[in-house]
Amino acid sequence: MPWLIELGLDEDAEKLFRQLEEDSMAVWMYSRVLLDFRKHGDSPAAAKSLKTALDANKHVPPYLLGRKKMPRSLPGHYGFGDDNEAVLYANENGAAWKVTPGALEWLAAKAK
Repeated sequence: MPWLIELGLDEDAEKLFRQLEEDSMAVWMYSRVLLDFRKHGDSPAAAKSLKTALDANKHVPPYLLGRKKMPRSLPGHYGFGDDNEAVLYANENGAAWKVTPGALEWLAAKAK
């Protein structure tokens, strides 16, 4: 889904999300946040998605925002909600956040 978002194919990303919306992996949770931000901006929908994502994995924003340094090598495994999952998410999906105007600034303001 993040690659679809990065390419500006938000409708396709939305369809994919609907198929897997019960998945609680960071890749789906934070991609939902980004998609809601792209569709609605700083809105209750985006804020609700962010709260849900933070509850699932609070470690993602520091990596996306550069507040926490990425490790020299990627982890070989991860668990749901752990730091390794956050590293993998930020490494593979940070570009989608960077190409969305205002997304990282909004995340910085909301995920303190």
